[in-house]
Amino acid sequence: MILISTLLAAMGAAAAKRFRDRRPLLVLMFCVYGAAVLYLTLLSRTANPGKQHGIVFFRAAQWIFNIHYGVWETVKILLGPDWRLSRRHVLALMELRDVILNILLFVPMGYMLPAVFQKICRWWRAALIALGVSALIEALQGVLNLGWVEPDDLMHNTVGAAAGFAVWTRMLKREALRRKTGAEEIQADI
Repeated sequence: MILISTLLAAMGAAAAKRFRDRRPLLVLMFCVYGAAVLYLTLLSRTANPGKQHGIVFFRAAQWIFNIHYGVWETVKILLGPDWRLSRRHVLALMELRDVILNILLFVPMGYMLPAVFQKICRWWRAALIALGVSALIEALQGVLNLGWVEPDDLMHNTVGAAAGFAVWTRMLKREALRRKTGAEEIQADI
């Protein structure tokens, strides 16, 4: 789903260059992306009413940076001559994967927010909206008992949105430079 939403964002950028009125397409893509996030974070999970999860701070970081079973120790074992991974090593790698996926999940949001809503022209506005959406998702997961409520997911999702906004800004600058050099070439031809 993350790959699909990233591909949708790329297709929207390509279509925006081609069509004059790109707003309906961008709004549609933003809605599809929102539905994908809703599905991945809430609808695809089953409630477990008998199990209490609670709030866990930096659960992923605890696994990733554990001295004996963390990612770095796991990499050393994998590169060694006789490697055998324990369950804890695999869990550390899975936690790292989850952090990366949480960041990537919100990159399209940071990219599409300024494209769809023109008042979002500052990175901190996109990050603040992503933080609010992420907080809502975590709160719903806690209320509906759909998994761990992890405050560090708020940070990962916000970083992802800020990265998406940076990509958007870079593309705008590149487009402005392309237009400027194209206008200079036209002036030179005249």
